[in-house]
Amino acid sequence: HTIPDSLQMLHFEVDGVSFSMKRVEGGVFLMGGTQEQHCEPISIDLPAHTIALSAYYIANTEVTEALWLAVMPEWEINGWENPDLPVTDVTWYDCQMFVHRLDSITGLPFRLPTEAEWEYAARGGNMSFGCRFAGSNILDSVAWSLNNAGFRKHRVASRWSNELGLYDMTGNVSEWCSDWYGRYHLGTEPNPKGPENGEWKVIRGGSFDNGEANQYPLVLLTPSLLPRTRITTPSLIPFSISPLRL
Repeated sequence: HTIPDSLQMLHFEVDGVSFSMKRVEGGVFLMGGTQEQHCEPISIDLPAHTIALSAYYIANTEVTEALWLAVMPEWEINGWENPDLPVTDVTWYDCQMFVHRLDSITGLPFRLPTEAEWEYAARGGNMSFGCRFAGSNILDSVAWSLNNAGFRKHRVASRWSNELGLYDMTGNVSEWCSDWYGRYHLGTEPNPKGPENGEWKVIRGGSFDNGEANQYPLVLLTPSLLPRTRITTPSLIPFSISPLRL
């Protein structure tokens, strides 16, 4: 299948559960610790480096419990609370199973975003206002964090979106990327996918139990976790369609 370049939103339904994906126009941006964060970057955020990306699509919300169960109806759901909450307690490998199942259902190739795609989308792509957080300089307006979440995750899209109409790119729950973790390097890199192998997978976005200092989706406090480790906070996604042509 081919998606026309003019199509800005894609809409899908799986077993009665709908989700949407937003086209992110390609562009060039500075990735890593940059001046928007108004703080001294830590070593894993450096050096800030230039990234060039082609256009791609990314989901406008985190994957919900409802969507996960629509795709994976046999999944163990102990402790899950609400269909509109973002799914948690899934490993990176669980996410690959989910994505492959979604491929089969829709006939389209889905995947997790690369870290570069994730950060560019969080920054607002080529519509960025240069905000400290994803869509605002005021954390509570766009994020569920230690300030306001009550130590629990919240319904997706219940804070303001960023410039691209993407929700929860700061806070609520952290999100898996496709990349193995690797240090940044100077130079311009087109459509980077991270190291070919490694021990740690990249997680981005901060979460409901992080304070303001750990909520920079634009800088990564790159929390990278063993992909077979089950945890409370990291979840699948905003996931992307690869990359524009399906």
